[in-house]
Amino acid sequence: MFTTSPHPTLCGYRSAAQLQVIVMRAELAALIERHTGCDGVHQTAIPRLMFARASCSQPLVHSVFEPAFFVLAQGSKRVLLGDELYLYDSNRYLIVAQNLPVSGQVIDASPEAPYLGLRLDFDVKDIAALALNMTLGAAPSPHAASSLQRGLCTGELSTSLLEPVLRLVRLLDTPEDISALAPLICRELLYRLVKLPEGWRMAQMAIVDNHSQRIAQAIGVLTQRF
Repeated sequence: MFTTSPHPTLCGYRSAAQLQVIVMRAELAALIERHTGCDGVHQTAIPRLMFARASCSQPLVHSVFEPAFFVLAQGSKRVLLGDELYLYDSNRYLIVAQNLPVSGQVIDASPEAPYLGLRLDFDVKDIAALALNMTLGAAPSPHAASSLQRGLCTGELSTSLLEPVLRLVRLLDTPEDISALAPLICRELLYRLVKLPEGWRMAQMAIVDNHSQRIAQAIGVLTQRF
């Protein structure tokens, strides 16, 4: 599987929504740049929210991704899951729905235009609780379901996703508001993710994983007691 991002200019014009995405993405890039300042991974004052900055391309890095939502404000990256290749950039988001061993590589970055991205981790319990109280849309098509079955997918960024992302990141400029507002915005963002076509599978995985965790915890308690 090879996923690339669409290029609006190929059609000769940009819609109002596409222009708004460009403006919002530029603001997000400026915020991440200001709150990082140097290359590396930066934990923010908002729980589970991290920024990443790189001023040059990077070697392939092997790691285990936990359930998370990724957005690139600038630059591009490729992610390998087994023999599947996913390419995403500032036009697309990346969702990881379960713990996965992956390899990632920043491929588009320079001192003049550094790679700037964010990662927001989610607890499967939060996804499961939200999904159980929602009416999900229809199941995805067989082709989409096959991709989602792997637990990782990309999709086109929209204003409905960027708007809560920006509100969350802006809270770093008013730290006194973080404890009260960040959980609400994170829940809104999670709601919007679950409502996506890809969210159907993400919610399904979260409910199963959460149930499995509860069984494992119960077995652990019984083992300790008996």
